[in-house]
Amino acid sequence: MAKKAKKKLVRREYTKEDVQILKAHSKAQTPLEKISKEMKRTGGSLRQKAIKLGIPLGHRRRKAKKVATKATKVTKTAKAKKAKK
Repeated sequence: MAKKAKKKLVRREYTKEDVQILKAHSKAQTPLEKISKEMKRTGGSLRQKAIKLGIPLGHRRRKAKKVATKATKVTKTAKAKKAKK
């Protein structure tokens, strides 16, 4: 039996529409696997394009932590002092 010929890789440029879709998925925090299936591109390709565009993408994304205000810090320390007395 003859071996199957390898499928030749064809590079496709990112169109303006592709970039808009990628930015929309970044904003919606869509998982990379879903984006790659929808756009028919590899995860590595999408990550590299996101890096060039300066947008976050992928599994290492974290939501921003809530920053405690001074008022909450003061009330917590005051409660702690009262508990010691």
